[in-house]
Amino acid sequence: MRSFDLGVPGDVRARSIWVQGRLRLRASSFAAIARELGISSRAVGQAMYAPNHRVEQAIARHLNLEARILFQERYHADGTRLHAVRGKAGVP
Repeated sequence: MRSFDLGVPGDVRARSIWVQGRLRLRASSFAAIARELGISSRAVGQAMYAPNHRVEQAIARHLNLEARILFQERYHADGTRLHAVRGKAGVP
């Protein structure tokens, strides 16, 4: 399933606004995700612009989506990450 099938905008700024709107529809927010993860809501918002695997996964989970669909530009076509993820096997 591609992001355009769900209406996920490709533009980063538009996607951030889209995500915030979808979170509101699900009675959630960046602040709720931040509390869940024990980080600031600003850090959650920043994940919309810069890769942060843990936060991306949480946002996607709150939207009932896969992170590779929501953040398509951060994944290869086969679903693997373009960039290494800290804390994963062999990555410092």
